[in-house]
Amino acid sequence: MFLIAESLSRDFSMFPEETSSIHEHVRGLVPTREVEVELQLLGNMDIDSYIDRVVAPAEDPNRVGACAIIADLGRISEEERDGPYYS
Repeated sequence: MFLIAESLSRDFSMFPEETSSIHEHVRGLVPTREVEVELQLLGNMDIDSYIDRVVAPAEDPNRVGACAIIADLGRISEEERDGPYYS
């Protein structure tokens, strides 16, 4: 019985084994060469430049929120808000 339960639990793992990377899901959104150039630029930055380029924009209180961006994409069939979380 334990072996059956163990086998069944693998089917419902909270941490399923990923067979594909995130790259498979976003391939084509930005040209590969552009991504490679950006990675190289970021990798060569000093820490202060990196923070200015990557972290500061994410913390900007005037940045456009997810709900506004999603609304611009088209019709929303269902919306749920839970404090800072939006889905």
